[in-house]
Amino acid sequence: MRRIIGKTALILFVLAVIYLLVLWSEWLPLSTPAGKKAVAIMGAPLPPIADDDNAFSEIWLFSYDIPDADKAKILAADIEKFSKSDSPLEYASAAEGKYPKFIDNENLLCKPKQENCLEQIRLNLEKYDDLFSKNEKLSSKAIALTRFRTSRSQFSPGLSTPLANFSEPEDWQLTRAAYLHAKGKSAEAVDMTCRAAASWRGFAENSQGLIDQMVGQAYYAGQTQLFAKLLSENPKDTVLPESCVEAYRPVESKKFPLCHSMQLEFQMMRNFSKSMKSGSISSYGEARPATWSNKLSLLWFNQRASNETYALNLASMCSDDNEIRQAANAPKEGVWNGLSVSELAFNPIGGILGTISSGTYSDYENRLQNISLTQQALQAVLVQRKQGNPLVKPEDFLSENKKLRFNTLSNAVEVDLFQSAKETRLLSLPLSGTKIDK
Repeated sequence: MRRIIGKTALILFVLAVIYLLVLWSEWLPLSTPAGKKAVAIMGAPLPPIADDDNAFSEIWLFSYDIPDADKAKILAADIEKFSKSDSPLEYASAAEGKYPKFIDNENLLCKPKQENCLEQIRLNLEKYDDLFSKNEKLSSKAIALTRFRTSRSQFSPGLSTPLANFSEPEDWQLTRAAYLHAKGKSAEAVDMTCRAAASWRGFAENSQGLIDQMVGQAYYAGQTQLFAKLLSENPKDTVLPESCVEAYRPVESKKFPLCHSMQLEFQMMRNFSKSMKSGSISSYGEARPATWSNKLSLLWFNQRASNETYALNLASMCSDDNEIRQAANAPKEGVWNGLSVSELAFNPIGGILGTISSGTYSDYENRLQNISLTQQALQAVLVQRKQGNPLVKPEDFLSENKKLRFNTLSNAVEVDLFQSAKETRLLSLPLSGTKIDK
């Protein structure tokens, strides 16, 4: 009996050693041809963006009054700082405390979804006179930003990578344009609004960053809302500047508009996997050496297999390869709680993370359709404007577009912009010329 027990214990020990060796070697789950393809596609180098064409540094340092000669030094210091830290809590730039910084303490700046921006400025005109007289440099920077058509973070991609505050220049652009209009400089206001709209549209269509693209399409709608508001208070024969033609030229189809951003997302997850596997991830700032218990638990995290899973979840945004699509959409056999048998046995941590990431990006292609929806709503306003009669029937300017509707109470064209599968955002554009005719 003792011999049987001893042999059984020996067999179990050998099996345990073999199991741990398999975990350590990351042999299982097996790599697949589709997974290897997906990793190669998503890990490909991104096309370079010249510093002069990349808006990131200007947006990152927008609120600080930094001499031009110091900007490169500050950005380099920020990049160096965050390359040595994995804490999402330490986002302050090296410029903090060294250079003057604008803070909207009185909540004067307009917001993209705000419909009463002009009314707020008119009721507090002296405050806005003071705001813009004291912050001429910010106005200049907000105007200068409208030349950019793309953005990409200059920080290494990761889960705790600092995000630039895009709302600061956007809010300033909106407020500046509304202020110019309130001061009787409507032509300048319209031009600035269209220049800003063209810039944010460029971000949505060209940026190498998912956040950059999403704020681009959202702020495009925000600028369009103000543009329509300005038109509603301008004579119908007002000639629109060329900047408006550029901002609202028809959308050109692009086969994989999110590809570069998804490649960055893959790099982010791959860097996260690398840090996780080393056990260096910490929520306290500087990366800490992995303890023996961390390393032991991370045997159940297969970095290679996890990267293949991440890549397969994203590769359809960059490739129409049938093998990749079939592998990504194939149902798992013997699953439990979203994990395959192989993942449960050899990569449960990576399997759980892969399951979470698989549904994270499904809505983003739909969000980019908001650019076309915004244009369609504005086009209806412009058609009504050409007709010269604010009381024409809705069918005369809404065409056959069933997504647009006319609100008789607000005298505005409305469309629901996609936010998620369960949520939309109302974009309401007042009909042109209606305000001054009353």
